[in-house]
Amino acid sequence: MKTSGELLNSLAEQLDYCEKMLAMEARLDLVVIMLEDIIEKLSNPPFEIDEEIRAKLLEKAKVCYYRAKTLLYLTETTRGAKY
Repeated sequence: MKTSGELLNSLAEQLDYCEKMLAMEARLDLVVIMLEDIIEKLSNPPFEIDEEIRAKLLEKAKVCYYRAKTLLYLTETTRGAKY
């Protein structure tokens, strides 16, 4: 079982990966699922986590999540569009 520090490091690494994927606009479906999991873990942490760090990571994850959902929607709606 992970300690709170290990959990925070793991979530921060996953969040960094999601940000890189968003920058490349790649694997958005996977990014959305990962971000949903990160948000869930940060919303209901199994350990006592520093509130400031948790809130900062949670806000970052939510912003990335909405960006990923928007990009995913745009790619789906413009897939067959002709310009």
